Amino acid sequence: MFLAMIAVSAQAAPASVPVRDVSDQLVARMDGKPMSADMLRRAIIAGAGSKGWVVVDDGEGKLLASLDVRGKHQAKVAISYGADRYSVKYLSANNLNVETKSENKNYSGAAEKAPVGTTLIHPNYNRWVAIMVQEIQSSANQIAP
Repeated sequence: MFLAMIAVSAQAAPASVPVRDVSDQLVARMDGKPMSADMLRRAIIAGAGSKGWVVVDDGEGKLLASLDVRGKHQAKVAISYGADRYSVKYLSANNLNVETKSENKNYSGAAEKAPVGTTLIHPNYNRWVAIMVQEIQSSANQIAP
């Protein structure tokens, strides 16, 4: 019985996946007019904030965003931006099964194809970042000059 419970719990845990950073994500306003860096900054803060990310300034054209999910899972990213595009780079995470792919371990799924040295993480992290990206675009459509 105990071994059956271990087998079930091992199957229930999703396989880690490679961290997906977002590079040079183009942002366009719905009216086709150009964005300024300040407008994009406001769209990032509003979009990320709408999904629970706490965003703080980290210098010219740079933001740090942190997410705390139910006090159990945390993620932190660096966001750099210009007038019409931005990038999101993984910085750290807690309780999200983060590991660096090594030669000495067997992997499955997307992690199997990733090169050695790749940062692997729980798939929810990539989902949370993808949702944040969608919300940033949505916020950009509503930002007034």
